[in-house]
Amino acid sequence: EMGPSDGSEGQTQLKFVVPTRGMIGIRSALMTATKGTIVLDTQFDSYRPVVGAITQREKGSLLAFEEGVGNAFGIAAAQERGLLFIEPKDEVFKDMIIGVHQRPGDLAVNVC
Repeated sequence: EMGPSDGSEGQTQLKFVVPTRGMIGIRSALMTATKGTIVLDTQFDSYRPVVGAITQREKGSLLAFEEGVGNAFGIAAAQERGLLFIEPKDEVFKDMIIGVHQRPGDLAVNVC
């Protein structure tokens, strides 16, 4: 259920009523989709009857295997696994989301 929205300058605010079981994994999906720029706030609304099935994520995340600075060779190899958000010489930390995996599930890749 989507409610009215009002956003400030340069931002969009969306309000939804979502069951708790639908919120599992949504934070990482939105972080991936917005390249880390989302601000997510949740609040309990009410207890309601089950409405229907919830679809699963069809793509996972690409995670940095180790901390360091991304290099062109590592990034080129990782691009075969999915869409990347980083460029050569970007600093990464271990388990940082650096891209979207083509398949379900997360995959650690070495870009350093």
